[in-house]
Amino acid sequence: MKAKEAFTLALMDMVTLATKQTHLKTLDEALKVTNRRVNALEFVILPLLENTIKYIISELDEQEREDNYRYAISYDALRPTHRLIDSDALSAAVWYVVCGMWCGVCGVGCVQY
Repeated sequence: MKAKEAFTLALMDMVTLATKQTHLKTLDEALKVTNRRVNALEFVILPLLENTIKYIISELDEQEREDNYRYAISYDALRPTHRLIDSDALSAAVWYVVCGMWCGVCGVGCVQY
């Protein structure tokens, strides 16, 4: 009887061991898949996204420099030069009535030269 009980206990231990071994193999496969995903993210996706972000930032900076340059050029070209006729409000009103011009910059009649 002792041999039968020992065999039964050994058989139960072998079944438990086989179950644990199967669980460990499943965990090992899941760990390998997870490691592959982490490596793909770390060495492929993240560098690609970082390069894309750097490119977008450089393009936005370049566009901002171009806009500032265009603004400076157009401001210089369109900036009116004003010569005040007279600071007296009456003269300004007469100027407006006679010429139909009123300066929006200095608020009185002026001549652009």
